[in-house]
Amino acid sequence: MKSLKKLSTRNVVVEFSGFRAVDEVSLDIEAQGLVCLIGPNGAGKTTMLDCICGKTQNKAGGIFLDGTDISSVPEFRRSRLGIGRKFQTPSVFDGLTVAENIWVSLRKETNPFSNLSNFYLSMDEEWVAGVSEMLGLGLLLDKKAEYLSHGQRQWLEIAMVVAQSPAIILMDEPAAGMTASEKLKTAEIFNSLKKSHSLVVVDHDMGFVRDIADQVIVMHQGKVLAEGTVEEISKDESVKSAYLGSKGLV
Repeated sequence: MKSLKKLSTRNVVVEFSGFRAVDEVSLDIEAQGLVCLIGPNGAGKTTMLDCICGKTQNKAGGIFLDGTDISSVPEFRRSRLGIGRKFQTPSVFDGLTVAENIWVSLRKETNPFSNLSNFYLSMDEEWVAGVSEMLGLGLLLDKKAEYLSHGQRQWLEIAMVVAQSPAIILMDEPAAGMTASEKLKTAEIFNSLKKSHSLVVVDHDMGFVRDIADQVIVMHQGKVLAEGTVEEISKDESVKSAYLGSKGLV
């Protein structure tokens, strides 16, 4: 794993055709633990992740990794600096096995079939097996991705990110569409990962958020509305009014 890093943003602005999707957002993500980014649809959460990983360029403000501004660094280089990203929809290769998918994620070639030409000669089988076991896929190494359940496909994409040993992992709705048992297993996985990584997770499932979050940041209309522990956010009247409702974070 790449050495733990602190991620910060300062007054970040992102605009699309004049619409300000992210409006002077400043965040501090410590070098270990798990932060959940929550808020209503359109609040700017996913755009903020896109901006951090380099998929979307910020118009103003700065993104800092251990104090160095990486705002102009391209997406592929941010990945090499230790920022990993899992998107909302699993992007796996259906025709490849679980082990092959994870191995491909470790390669620098962009063509998966070029990578597979020497698959069995160069694969670090112990590393791939260990990551698979951590993500609940240890018994499925030889199973093709097209036959996995939705939850297993989500775990596979997380495994593909974790295998690259990022210091910071950004995840967009990783528990979406999962069964209750799959969400429980995912929470266990995340609570293990946060001991050695910094994770930023966007999710709408408040029960899942309660199970995993060390810190919660609430976004609303492109701005940070509130931040604090699960209990603090649950009692915040402004957050209840804008997003959670009268019951708070249950």
